[in-house]
Amino acid sequence: MSVRILHKYVAIVLLIFIVSHLATHLTAIGGIDNHNTALEMVRPFYRPIFIEVPLIILFAAQIILGLILFARRWPTKDRSGWSWTQLISGAYLMIFIIMHLSAALIARASWGLDTNFYWPAGTLTFGSLIYGFAPYYGLAILAIFGHIAAALHFRGFKKLPYILLIMAVILGLTIILIFSGALFPIELPDEHLRYFSSYA
Repeated sequence: MSVRILHKYVAIVLLIFIVSHLATHLTAIGGIDNHNTALEMVRPFYRPIFIEVPLIILFAAQIILGLILFARRWPTKDRSGWSWTQLISGAYLMIFIIMHLSAALIARASWGLDTNFYWPAGTLTFGSLIYGFAPYYGLAILAIFGHIAAALHFRGFKKLPYILLIMAVILGLTIILIFSGALFPIELPDEHLRYFSSYA
């Protein structure tokens, strides 16, 4: 099996988790309790160690496969806009996955912190962190949709890739508005305040 095909199959599996993750974030539009309830409903499907560890391994494998494909594609001189989209979005996703996954694991293991609604909300409400984390999250969502859009473009789809990019912008802005306290007030619990104070 080629690296490209393996990359596609792993991506399909990971996409199931990513879609559920983003959908859970969207439930927060109905409030903090709504989000945390949704989170508790989906966690049994990926938090057990016999599921979470293989999931982390799949993310690591996808990064390695992505690096191989990136190295193969980079020497190409003639690139279309969609080719650049695929390369740049893939590179950003690799960086984001490493940073986001490691931060979540450290928060849980070292701090005993519940990475519920208040964990992403803290990055968008505590001090001036929003100025770094708003584009960090927004670009990650754009990269996910952009990477998929580029793949669909190369498979002959014409309008769908552009629709996905528009959806990414809307979704990214919506999630940032929710977790930044623009739609309802957010008061971080003491344990989350201590956690974010250590990084301030």
